[in-house]
Amino acid sequence: MNDRMRAYSYARYSSTGQRNSSSLKRQIEVTQVFCKKKGYGFQAEDFAQLHPGGSLGRQLLTRITDIMRQGDQLARVKPADTIATALDAMKQCKAGAVVATNEQGQLQGIFTHGDFVRAYQEDRDVADHLIRDHMTANPVTIQGDKLAAEAVHTFEQHLIDEVVVINAENQVIGLIDVQDLSRARIF
Repeated sequence: MNDRMRAYSYARYSSTGQRNSSSLKRQIEVTQVFCKKKGYGFQAEDFAQLHPGGSLGRQLLTRITDIMRQGDQLARVKPADTIATALDAMKQCKAGAVVATNEQGQLQGIFTHGDFVRAYQEDRDVADHLIRDHMTANPVTIQGDKLAAEAVHTFEQHLIDEVVVINAENQVIGLIDVQDLSRARIF
C-alpha cells in the first residue's frame, strides 16, 4: 500500500460518523496532521481528488471561472441605458440581473429583477428611466480565480442572489447566480 492510499484509508476510517461539512473539514484537518506526522504528505486537494464527486471535492476543485455566466450568457448594459434595455438583455440571457459597465468593461453597478420591482412600485413608467438611477453602484464582487467555496461564503455572508466576477483591473468577466452553484452541485 503506497503512502497516499494509507492516508486515504486513515481519512476514510477515522470518521466520527457525522456527515456535515464542518465535521468533514475537521476530519481533513485531523488527517493532514496525522499524515504530516507520518510523512505521507496528504493535503486537502488529495482528499478532493479521491472524492471528486462529493460536494466537498467540488468545492475544493471548482473555480469561479468554471461555473460563472460569461459571453452570451452575461447580460451587460451601460449606466446610461434605459431599464427597458436592461430588461431586454436580461430576457435574452435568461438572467435575473444585468451588469453595468463603462467603455473599458469596468464595473459600474448591477441592476437586478428586485431593483426593477422596487422601481416599478414607485413609478409604473419606469421603462424609460436610466439604469444608473436604480442600479447598485458598488455591488459585491469576487475574483475569477477564487474557489467556488468562497462564492458560497459570499452568498451566505451578504444574503444576495448574484455576485459579479471581476479581474484585477475591475473589469467584469462574469456573473454567478446562486442557482449556478446548485446547478454545479457545489452545495
